[in-house]
Amino acid sequence: MKCGLTCLLLVSVLVTSACQQARQPQGRTVAAPISSTEDESVRFEVRNVSTEGTHHEWLCIHKHFGKTAQFRVQLEQECAKSEDVKNTPICFGKGKFFSLTESDSSQLLQDLQKALHAKNVPSHLKRLPFVQFDYVNLGENMSRLPQGGFAENPRGDWTAMKLFLGKGEDEAEIFFNINAVAGQGEFSIKDEDYGDAVLKELASVL
Repeated sequence: MKCGLTCLLLVSVLVTSACQQARQPQGRTVAAPISSTEDESVRFEVRNVSTEGTHHEWLCIHKHFGKTAQFRVQLEQECAKSEDVKNTPICFGKGKFFSLTESDSSQLLQDLQKALHAKNVPSHLKRLPFVQFDYVNLGENMSRLPQGGFAENPRGDWTAMKLFLGKGEDEAEIFFNINAVAGQGEFSIKDEDYGDAVLKELASVL
């Protein structure tokens, strides 16, 4: 996804000045979403479950070819202010994906395999009740560009995030975007080199 030149410059400055205050995981850098096509994203419906301060939780529903996958996502956000850019906050947080027993994720995983350029859908994985991740908020009140990606101007209702799944050498990244007003969300490719690692993490919980 692409935030546009303004967003890219803003995020770059903020990361340099505020990453330590925001307790950004060591060694990670923040980048604006790259441009991607619709084929490199998997979209789903979102329904608000609860919002309390910086805690947000949504029910996510993906329907395709008669299969309905459901999962919950929970986000907790904290922000650190950067004195270099008029105290504009840069926000990091932790989150969880929760599995739901009534979910049929077979088609969702196939759609994710295609979008992420993963080689195979993992099989025989032990399904976990939840999977944790770290994330960075790349921008709020973003609008979707006709050619793909997001921009700060004009203002919109999208929040763009980058998730960090897995640990250590197995850590992988994916974009995760939500428009709570329109009830829409999406997974979107960060880098095809992460495809198999991301899909393995998601397949264990979706």
